[in-house]
Amino acid sequence: MFIRVRTIDIQEYNQGTGQIKAYLSVQLRRPCFKSTYSSTMLNIIDKDFTFRYIKNDPLEYNDNSIGTNLTATIAFYAYIILGNYMDSGYPRGGEVFFERAQNIVMQAQSLNEQGWRPSEKNERNRYWIAENYNNGNYQAIHEVLYRYFRLGMDMMYDNPDQASVNILQAITQLNGLKKMRNNLVCVQLFLESRADELVNIFQPAPQEERQKAVDLFVEVDPSNVAQYRKIMSGSR
Repeated sequence: MFIRVRTIDIQEYNQGTGQIKAYLSVQLRRPCFKSTYSSTMLNIIDKDFTFRYIKNDPLEYNDNSIGTNLTATIAFYAYIILGNYMDSGYPRGGEVFFERAQNIVMQAQSLNEQGWRPSEKNERNRYWIAENYNNGNYQAIHEVLYRYFRLGMDMMYDNPDQASVNILQAITQLNGLKKMRNNLVCVQLFLESRADELVNIFQPAPQEERQKAVDLFVEVDPSNVAQYRKIMSGSR
């Protein structure tokens, strides 16, 4: 897997106190079996990232003592990344990592920084990310990750027809989550950066399958209607 802290974009810096306000961008890309292609799993921009850091400050963390907001946030996203990656390879393989991410959220309630509480205006903060992946009502997200990546993307080389069927089943499950509760963070994180990939997969499919795919994708991700309609143009 490819994990990239793409940027820590400093917005404000107090040289006297070492207090920093920044945007944190994290990306996870997963290579697909027997292919040079890597699929984007996560592409998160966290705009509620504040921390204190002075040159040569030690960065210390353990699961029972989160320390500072800097170490807590880094550890949180490390566990979210590991959870997604392991879910994509094994049924509920990421469970322990999502639980550890939620443990950080619970401990971080004592911090003054934003990003850790359900009452904040940002409905995509760290609290809600961890809540979605650990909420039993939304456990289908773990099945979606496994079916889409392990039974879908990883099978594209050996059995593309079955892989396409599995991918459609995964998106159908995702649509069920969306119908259960609109604007779930876990659904949004999955769909981001997904449209181009789905178009490339289903453009070469038979007419009937293309129509079925377009109808499903438009329902689950209406913000990318124009992109999904490209599927109907047929083979690339």
